[in-house]
Amino acid sequence: MIFGCSAFLLFGGLLVLVGALQAELAGALGIGLRDTGLLGATLVLGIGAGIFTAGPAIDRRPGRPLFAASAVVTGAALMGVASDMTMGRALAHVFVAGLGAGFYETVLNTTAVARHGEQAVRRIAFMHSAATVGAMLSPVAIAIWVAGDGGFTGPFRALGAAHLALALWGTSTSALASEPLPHDAPPARDSGQALRSVLSHGSVVALLVASFFYVGVETSVTLFAVPFASEHLGLAAERGQAGISAFWLGLLAMRLAVVAAPRPAGAGMIVAAGAAAAAVLGATVAFSLPWIEAVLGLTGFAIGALFPLFIALAGRLAPEARGTSVAVVSGLGSAGGFVLPWLLGALGDARGAGAVFAGIALACAVVSGAGAALVRSLRTRGAAFE
Repeated sequence: MIFGCSAFLLFGGLLVLVGALQAELAGALGIGLRDTGLLGATLVLGIGAGIFTAGPAIDRRPGRPLFAASAVVTGAALMGVASDMTMGRALAHVFVAGLGAGFYETVLNTTAVARHGEQAVRRIAFMHSAATVGAMLSPVAIAIWVAGDGGFTGPFRALGAAHLALALWGTSTSALASEPLPHDAPPARDSGQALRSVLSHGSVVALLVASFFYVGVETSVTLFAVPFASEHLGLAAERGQAGISAFWLGLLAMRLAVVAAPRPAGAGMIVAAGAAAAAVLGATVAFSLPWIEAVLGLTGFAIGALFPLFIALAGRLAPEARGTSVAVVSGLGSAGGFVLPWLLGALGDARGAGAVFAGIALACAVVSGAGAALVRSLRTRGAAFE
């Protein structure tokens, strides 16, 4: 568990790296909100690609070498950034870093689902709480670095070096499976058959939609909190950075609450969480509420349980191809983290940062609607974890 939490701590730092350095990257690369959105979206696209490719691999191969290799890929990509790089090169670095991170995340998630069954929601929520700690503390550390006249390359390279150390640790840890993970049902014969089997479950499709928009929300809040604070609310950029930390603190609080809860979270939480986040963000945009730290903290708390819940449900809905199911829901769902920030960034350049957060509120409402469809599907099939 210590190893898994350490890995997710670094993963959380990676998630907020572009958003926390938005002003510095915009100045160095000469980009606006649309290209900032593209840069952050490309990181998430890489994560999604890594997740999706890792699913079939972890169904058939030992986890330890898979984890170590993917952590090396992430570390090398982060270490290779340069202050004079072009936008194209920056996109390549963040994509490759995300690719490795998504791969090792899936190794850890699938191992937890396979080993802990009904208790997987708590285990995954605990590991993901470490990601929220990393995402919460990183903007503060980056703000201190930048205030000391440091460029954007320092945080990138420090995180890269930490990933290389993690890869070395991963080669010897007992936390990773030394053999391909066991299944509750006979595994599918090949990747194509596994994918068809997973997508034949209507409940998995509903879960995929919820995951798509959730990841888009999480990424967009992180990327656009700084311009929303300065442009729409008239606050200092530091307030936006503090808002990012508050958002991830809210996620952390909810994930720890899930760990401590007397019974595992169910699909009904998706409906309530999406609706609550939509209401909070919608009111903030409509009334220009200046308390961005409180608003984003509440938003994070509302939706904090969702991603670990998605992963646990995915692994249980299609036990014949557990790794592929987790990869589909979290990997293809991560496409939302590419599509939504890019579209919202273009909207922001045209209509302002307030329109961006209005779009985020609408995406939260879609998460709630997909959750309602999932609950209906689970009731139809008589599942016990609705």
